[in-house]
This record gives sequence, C-alpha cells and structure tokens, in this order.
Amino acid sequence: MSDPKKHTRNVLLLGASGKIGLEIRKALAQSPAYHVICCSRQAWQGPRFSHETWLKFDPFADAWSFPSPIDVVINAVGAISETKSLPFAQIHLGLTQLILQHRAQLGHARIVQVSALGADATHETAFLRTKGQADALLLQQDDVCVLRPSIVCTPATMLSQKLQQLLKMARFSFGKLLVPSGFPSTQIQPILGEDVGWAVAKAAFSVDCPSLVELVGPQRISFGALIAEMAAAQSREVRLLEVSREIMETFVKHFVAVWFPDLINHDQFKLLFVDNVGDMQQTAALLGRNPADTIPFWKGEAGSCEHQEKPELFPRADKVELV
Repeated sequence: MSDPKKHTRNVLLLGASGKIGLEIRKALAQSPAYHVICCSRQAWQGPRFSHETWLKFDPFADAWSFPSPIDVVINAVGAISETKSLPFAQIHLGLTQLILQHRAQLGHARIVQVSALGADATHETAFLRTKGQADALLLQQDDVCVLRPSIVCTPATMLSQKLQQLLKMARFSFGKLLVPSGFPSTQIQPILGEDVGWAVAKAAFSVDCPSLVELVGPQRISFGALIAEMAAAQSREVRLLEVSREIMETFVKHFVAVWFPDLINHDQFKLLFVDNVGDMQQTAALLGRNPADTIPFWKGEAGSCEHQEKPELFPRADKVELV
C-alpha cells in the first residue's frame, strides 16, 4: 500500500493523452505534492503542466519499468470502439490484468480505475461487459477504487457529435426527425469532465474513499429533452417522430452495422435505450461539493456546431487509438 505521508507522490497515469486524462492532469497539477508520469502510446507533442513527465509507453508491448516506485496507478485508458487488433476484452480486462500483474514491481501502488456507469460482467454489450469484468477483477484487491462516470462532458464528445449531426439533419427535414421509439425518453445523467478529473484526484489519495463510486451530474435528462435544449440554443425547434424500434434495429443490425460500421453498430444502438443514471450523493461525497450543472455545456456544444464541418459520429477504425 502506498505511504500517504510521503512528500512527493508519484502517479502513473495511463491514458494521459485522452480527454479524461487531460482533466485528471489539470486537477493533479494544482498540487506540487504530486509528480505525474504521463503515459501515451504516441510521443506527446502537446502542452505540459508542472510536476509531470511524459513517457511513450504501450502497456501491451513495452516493459513496465519506471524510474521510481509508484504510489498510485490511474487507469484512464479508453476507446470508443474496438478493432481486431485491440478488442474491448484486451483494452479493458487485459489492461487491468497487466496492472495487477506488475503491481508489486510498481511498489504495490494504489489503483484507481476510470470505468463506465452501467458496467456489468454479464451485460449484453461488449463494451459494458468487459468494463464490468475488469472492475470485478480489480475489486477483489485491496487499496483500489473504481469510478464509474456517466456520459462525460468534454468538448466534441461522442454523444455531442451524434446530437449535433441530428440537429444538422433536422435542417433538411423541416425540423422533423425520425427516431426509434423509446429513444427520446431514455435518461442520462452527464457529468462535467472537470468534475471527473477532480473526483479521480480525490480518489487517488483519499484513505476513506469507497472502492466503487458512481460519478453523475446533478440532473437527469432524457435524450428528447437534451435535443430540445440544444435546438433552443440554436433558436430552433426540432420535433421527434418515433418509429418502430424493431424495424430500425433490424436496419442498423443488418445494413448500417455491416456497410457503415463507423456510423453506429448494434451494441451502440442498444445502449440508446438504457438509462444511464446514478446516485449523485456518491459524487458529492467524493468531491466535497455537488457536481456542476451540465446544461450550459450542451448549449455551448450546440453553438459550436454552427461553425463546424460535419462531425464524424464515430471515428473510422483506422483512427481508433487508446487514449
């Protein structure tokens, strides 16, 4: 177990180049007590904060050898979709296994893992199932914390891009959109990326932090209401027309997922009908305050949409990276 009395604490941050990694770095940079070893599979060319060192490191190929003992390992690695070379099972479960395999070598570090709300080892979708399997393995150990955020609000996040695309489509359909039945009423409870960053930093060194914490924002909002908020930010109205979910699911499964897999796959489609909400008090207890309102974020994203080229709903397979 890491020694909480050490003056400078070494943090190994996996996934440092990603959007959530950035928020974690911002939070840790507020204290000179932390030295952050930021790991990325590609050489980092971006800005750096004080008290951090960057290493080009591929956890699946490189030796787990670092210059000093590690106090905390933060696993913020994630991917929007899997590839043949990097399936979800390897990205999620495989990486957790590697961390535990090298834990003694790292100095018996505390482990903080950024998972996903709804992760379940028996879930029907590969993304949440493998997340759940990785969490279950980690939670068998001492001195660990698994954080499960709902939708994380960071600029141009995947959900934001999808909703922006829907709003653009509505321009050509007289403000009307065909959507699968049930989709408008699905509820999410998004949380600002900044709050996730602070929650991870708190969990890294809080001795009384629970081993499993749901991270959610202050308001539950349906997809339908969220689309309405974003449309209003553009001074427009959008009317959602629900059509048979079964028909649309068949279309996605047998046509879109086959010929246009970068647009949406069958698992992603199924998640559009699963509420993603949790207990805000867990988040507030970890942060020491209530999480911030996310509605201004979504309105801002709607405004930025007006000045952007068409966003990709999902990155092409050759663009998928661990971040």
